[in-house]
Amino acid sequence: MMRKTGSTGSKRKRVSRGPEQDRTVEVAADREIEGTMPTEPVPQPFSNASPPADQGSLVPVNHGTPPRGEPTQGDRTQGDRTQGEPTRQSDEKPPSRKRKPAQPKPTESLGAAAPSRLLWARVAAFVTLGTAVVALISLGGGRLRRSLEATLNDRSEYRFAFADIELDPAPPGWIKLGKEGLLERVRTASKRPKSASILTTDPENLRRDFQLHSPWIEEVERVELKYPRRVIVRLKYREPAAVASIKGNIPVYLDSNGVILPTDELNLGASGVLPPIYGLEAPSSTAPGVVWSKRTERDDYSKPNPRAVAAARLAKFLKDRQNPPLGSGRKPRRVEFIHAQYPAGLFVQLTGKIMVLWGDAPGSERPGTPSGEKKWAILRDWIEHDGPETLRTGDYVEFSAQSILVHPKTPKR
Repeated sequence: MMRKTGSTGSKRKRVSRGPEQDRTVEVAADREIEGTMPTEPVPQPFSNASPPADQGSLVPVNHGTPPRGEPTQGDRTQGDRTQGEPTRQSDEKPPSRKRKPAQPKPTESLGAAAPSRLLWARVAAFVTLGTAVVALISLGGGRLRRSLEATLNDRSEYRFAFADIELDPAPPGWIKLGKEGLLERVRTASKRPKSASILTTDPENLRRDFQLHSPWIEEVERVELKYPRRVIVRLKYREPAAVASIKGNIPVYLDSNGVILPTDELNLGASGVLPPIYGLEAPSSTAPGVVWSKRTERDDYSKPNPRAVAAARLAKFLKDRQNPPLGSGRKPRRVEFIHAQYPAGLFVQLTGKIMVLWGDAPGSERPGTPSGEKKWAILRDWIEHDGPETLRTGDYVEFSAQSILVHPKTPKR
C-alpha cells in the first residue's frame, strides 16, 4: 500500500497579517516541523504597555529613587524608544543616597546606664542613712561615753594615789623633804587631787607640774604610765654647790648653775663641804628655783648675774676635787673661799691665805688658756713641791700654759 509522504518544504499558509507577523509565523512553523525548540527568546518589539508575566527578565526593577540629575526610565521620551534602543535593566546598581544612622531614642540610650545610675542612687541613700546614724550616735553617744569613762575612772584597779608615784632615782640625802615631802609639795602647788585615774592622767601635764613646782628638780626626763595604775617619773635633781652671803650674813645656797635652793629644805649634813662665795652683788630675788640675778636699768626686769653663775660653776668643780685635800705634807691645802669681786677674774683662796687667780669658770676658758682640769693638775703639783713656802705676804699666783707664775701683789678690786 503506497503511503503518501509529506513534503519537507515548509507549508506556507497565507494569512492576512502584517509583514512582521507573517515572518514570525513561518519561522515557528519550520521549527515545529524539524522537531526542535528555540534556545533563545526572540526579541519582540513592545510599546509602553507592560510585558507579559513570562518575560521576567524584561520586567523593570525598582531600585529606589535614583539620585538627582539621573533620568529615570520613565523619563525617556518616545522618540528614544523609536530609535531601536530596547529598554533593559542596567547591570550596575543605581547609586543610593547614604542614610544617616538612626539616633537612639532617649529610652534606648539609658539601657546600659540605667543599672549604674540605680546603683549610685542606692549608694547615696545608704550614705545619707549612715550619716544620720552617726549624727544620732554623736548626739546621744556623748552621754554614753561620759558615763562609761566615769564608770572606768571610779574603778579601783585604775586609780592611783599621788603619794604612790615612783621617783627614779629617789631624792638624794641633801633634800630634807624626802620622797613624801617632795610629792606633797608638787601636789599641793599644782592643786591635784590625792588620787586620780591613770586613764585620765596626761603625762605631759604631770611632767610640767613637777618641773614648775619643785626647786629641787632640775629636769624631768620623762613620765611613764604603766597600766593598770603605776606611774613613774624620772628626774634629775639639783645639787648644792656653794653658799653665798648677803646683807646680815644670810646664807643663800646655790647649785652649779647659780639657781637658789630652799634653805629650810636643805640637809647640810649630806651636802658636803660647800665653798663660800664672797663679793657678789645681792640678788634681785632670793626665791627658790630662780637664778641669782641682778637688776638692770629697768627696775621691773632682771637677768642672771654672770659673775654669780661663773662662781657657782667653779665652786662645784672644786668641791668634787678637794677630797682628799691638796698636798700630802704637813700642811694640806683646802679651798676656803671663792672671790668674785675682782675684775681680773675669779680668785680661789687656799689654806694659808694663798691667793690663786683662777680666771674663767671651767668650761668657759678663753682661747690660749689652760682648761680647768689642767689648772687643777698644775696647782696640785706646785703644792706638793712646797711651792707655797716660797710666797711672801700679799703675793698671789697665776697659771701659765704649763706652770705657776708668782706675782708680788694681789690686784686691786
